[in-house]
Amino acid sequence: MYAALRGGDRDAVTEALSPVFVAHFADGMPAGSGRADGPSEAIEHWWAIGRMFAVHPEPEELALLADGRLMVRGRYLGHRRGDGARVNAEFIHLWRASDGKLVELRQLTDTARW
Repeated sequence: MYAALRGGDRDAVTEALSPVFVAHFADGMPAGSGRADGPSEAIEHWWAIGRMFAVHPEPEELALLADGRLMVRGRYLGHRRGDGARVNAEFIHLWRASDGKLVELRQLTDTARW
């Protein structure tokens, strides 16, 4: 997923997501926060971020949690389009999968760093 997002590979991102995918984006995100229902809404959110920022998530730590979710800790690195201001913001992503597809993402990040 991270390689597909970094490369802007919409087809690969879509293929990874279940039709019932739900994303919870951190409050205060520049392109909007809250819940995205379905792959289309989530992808539109990610692509809106891409129009505003040349940023990619850089995973640093992965851990399987007791409830079956995958926790990924890392940093968003890049810059804001337009003025080139640097972005270096820590994140935690909590992913849930079922039947080989991603069904949920909960994003936590320091939105003030964006």
